[in-house]
Amino acid sequence: MNNISRRGFLGSVLAVAASVVVPKAAEAATWFKVASTSYFSIGKPRIVGLRIVSATKSVLDKNGYPMSIYRTSTGVYSYYPQCSRDFRPLVVKGKNLYCPICHSNFNPRTGGPISPAPATRALRKYTVRIHSGQVQVALTRSGN
Repeated sequence: MNNISRRGFLGSVLAVAASVVVPKAAEAATWFKVASTSYFSIGKPRIVGLRIVSATKSVLDKNGYPMSIYRTSTGVYSYYPQCSRDFRPLVVKGKNLYCPICHSNFNPRTGGPISPAPATRALRKYTVRIHSGQVQVALTRSGN
């Protein structure tokens, strides 16, 4: 029987756990321009479509990848505008994202449903940033 110290055992367990949890570097994302920050009013969500033209270029297109963009004075947030309950397209209603089928409202900053709502799960999130006055979204090869 091997004699292993408690410290050695915990070190091996942590090493194995880290190798499972840490994402692979090969899954690095490519940043695509969505639009200028001035295209998005502060405090008002907007649903846009993004068409990927090449490995490094994209354009706005209503038939492209749908995404909701919500800009605040401190940052930008983006979610896939599909109801997490009915899987139907969302629309902008006031300052929220709204499902016209089940009548769920979603917070455009957190992506979570606003109570009371039939939907119980948050929306799928896109990674976005503001870079050089442009709103950019990160997409991976798997489509994010």
